Amino acid sequence: MGRADRSRDPALEEELPAEGHLFRDVSIAGVAIAVFFRNAAFARFTIDGARWSKTAAFVDRVLALPSFQKLCPFEDRCVRTPIARTVLAELGAPLLAETYGTTSPRRGMMRI
Repeated sequence: MGRADRSRDPALEEELPAEGHLFRDVSIAGVAIAVFFRNAAFARFTIDGARWSKTAAFVDRVLALPSFQKLCPFEDRCVRTPIARTVLAELGAPLLAETYGTTSPRRGMMRI
C-alpha cells in the first residue's frame, strides 16, 4: 500500500491487536488509548467501526472492563448535569465534608 493509500487509515488501526490487549494484558498503554475515546464520546464522537474495526473493538474491550463500567454511572450523569455535590452524593461518590467548588466562577487566591 502506498503512502497516499495509508493516509485513510490511522496508524493506531495498524498497531492494535484484533483480539485481547496491547502487550497481552491490560496495561496503562491500552487504558490511555481507551480513555481518549471515552472522553471524545462526551462530545458525541464515535469511532466508525466499519472503517476502523480494530480500533473500535479494542476501545470497546477496554471500556468493558469492570473498573470502567463502575465509573460509567458517574460519568453519564455528570456529563448531563451541572456538577453538583447532591448528584454525586446520590450516586454514592466518596465526597469530602467541604468543597471549594461552586456553580459560578469566582476570583482565585492568586493575583495576576
